[in-house]
Amino acid sequence: MYILIFLLKIYMIILIFRSIFTSQELYFNPFGKLVASFTEPIFANLFKGKSKAETDRFIPLIIFLIILLQTLLNKIGSVFPYAVILLSTFIENINFLTLFIIVSIILGGSKNISTYYSVYFYRIGLPWVKFSRRFIKISDNRIILPTILVIFIIYLIISGFLYGIFDYWFAGSFNILAISMRIIKITVSSVADILFYLTWLIIIRAFISWVNPDPRNPIVQILYSITEPILIPFKRIIPPLGFIDISAIVAILIIQVLRELILRIL
Repeated sequence: MYILIFLLKIYMIILIFRSIFTSQELYFNPFGKLVASFTEPIFANLFKGKSKAETDRFIPLIIFLIILLQTLLNKIGSVFPYAVILLSTFIENINFLTLFIIVSIILGGSKNISTYYSVYFYRIGLPWVKFSRRFIKISDNRIILPTILVIFIIYLIISGFLYGIFDYWFAGSFNILAISMRIIKITVSSVADILFYLTWLIIIRAFISWVNPDPRNPIVQILYSITEPILIPFKRIIPPLGFIDISAIVAILIIQVLRELILRIL
C-alpha cells in the first residue's frame, strides 16, 4: 500500500512536469516524450480535441483526485474516520509538493550545480521566484533562499490553518502548541523520507554506472541531474581510489547518519 501511495505521489510530479512542457517538447524532447508516455493515455481519452493549454487547466483537479485516492488507500485497515485521514493525507501531500518545489528551485536556480535538466526545474520554480520578488527586491540568483523562505512561510500558514480547522471541528478550541508540534513532526518526517529516496537514487546511479548507460537516455539524465548536486562536494573532497570512486559510498553513509538523527527527533 505504501508503494502504491508513493507511486501516486510520483505521478503528481509527472503531471507538474507535463504542465511546464510545450506541446512540441512532449513530442520531440526525450524527457517530454517520457512524461507524455505516462500522461497522454489519460489526457488523450479524457480531453479529446482540446489543446494542451486547455488540458493543463485540469491538472490541479487531477492532483486533487489523486489525493482523494490516497485517502481511500490510507483508510484501508484504519480505525480513524475519513475526515481525519483526508486531513492528514492532504497535509502530507502539501508537505511533499512543498519539498519538491524547494528542491526544484535549488536545482534550477543555482549556478553552481547547473545540470542538463536544470531548465525544467527552473521552469517549475520560476513562478515562485517571481512571486517572491514582489516582496523581496533581489535580481540575481540570491533570490533562491528568500524564495524558499517565502514558500515555507506559506506552507506553515496553510498547514496551521488546516490543523486549526480540524481542532476546532473536533475539540471546539485551538491549541497552537499542538498544531505547531504536528507541523514540525510531519515536516521532519518528510525530510527523512526525502533522504531515504535520495539514498536509493544514489545507489541506483552507482549500479548503472557499471554498465555504461546511454547518457542520452532521459531517465539516466534525470537521475544524474538529481544526484550530481549532492555528489559534487564529496567528489571535490574525496579522491578516487584508482579506478574506484568512493564518493558515493561516503555520501550514502553521511545521508543515512543524518536521516537517523532526524528520525530520533520524531
